[in-house]
Amino acid sequence: MRCNITSVHLRPEEREAHFRESLQKKGIVDSEILRSLGLYESVVLQCKGEETDDKKLAQLEEILEFISRTKSRVAAGTYIEDPENCYCALPLTAVKDKLKAVKGALAGLYSKLIDHTAGVESFQQALIGQGYDVESEDPVKAELEKVKALGRLIGLTFGNGNIDTLSFVANIEKEIEELWEDHQKIKGYLQDAGKRIYNPAEAPFNPTKKLVGTPQDIYDIDRLMVLASMFFEFSNYAATTGAGMEEQTAVDFNKFPFVLTKKGRYVTRMSTGARGIVLLEYDDVDSIKEPFVEFVRAVSRFRPGTGTCSEHGNSLIGFENGRGSPVCMHGLAKELLPGMEYDFAAYTK
Repeated sequence: MRCNITSVHLRPEEREAHFRESLQKKGIVDSEILRSLGLYESVVLQCKGEETDDKKLAQLEEILEFISRTKSRVAAGTYIEDPENCYCALPLTAVKDKLKAVKGALAGLYSKLIDHTAGVESFQQALIGQGYDVESEDPVKAELEKVKALGRLIGLTFGNGNIDTLSFVANIEKEIEELWEDHQKIKGYLQDAGKRIYNPAEAPFNPTKKLVGTPQDIYDIDRLMVLASMFFEFSNYAATTGAGMEEQTAVDFNKFPFVLTKKGRYVTRMSTGARGIVLLEYDDVDSIKEPFVEFVRAVSRFRPGTGTCSEHGNSLIGFENGRGSPVCMHGLAKELLPGMEYDFAAYTK
């Protein structure tokens, strides 16, 4: 049974005028959009001329097509957003840094707790040997078990009192590769559902590949790529996202934002609590292909709006063909993707 929409705040027919006004107030006028897109196009063309890898050349061609279509829409006076576009992000640098930082901090804490516990146990054994009755449990041991449980949750392995430090960095690199493969599959699912993809991880502006352009240029371009897309998909594999600005832009401009994470990963409360985002989790990325493709195809029949839902409060809603009755997108995801709703409570116990 679908959610009951009690009130509508923004309808599709009001949406374009509302956001054109928002863009104007932010100084994002058509002439400035075309200037930024022209700059980006020249950078991509330069990179294409220097590239020899066929796979990377194909990625650059995808970006050039995305830019070209966006320029055509803006030049024709059409609203920048294309219903078939999807901004599809995985901030690899942020994920890698956060994994190293979190796992490194846990490793250090684990070592300290091990040393402390070993010392306490040695002292207790000495007391027992002298005839003292020692019943109290060292509270640090309980904390140690919590750290070990959290470490296992994020992929740390524990040996005889030590963390497997030799494979520590290698494990992170392997994990990053696996997450990238998951993200690439999700990108493929979106393409199967008919979406034209802009993936910033494949872009020349990506700092892991080449540092070009000023931070302001990069901000302008990435924001424009989000604005040019009705759909927004973000693979969130670290508590701190690395794509918070892009995510908030998608919410502010009433896109269809879907955030996917792997089961067992904590997602920050700011992402979890964002009412304009549908947050999903999966266990095996291969198993979600068919239902996720069908879900994206179903959502593609809608146009976004905002409203109040009896179950989810202020919520992301959609109107079929831009004119039908409002439907809560969280409720639609629950209906079409059973078992994929992110359960924040499971990570706070």
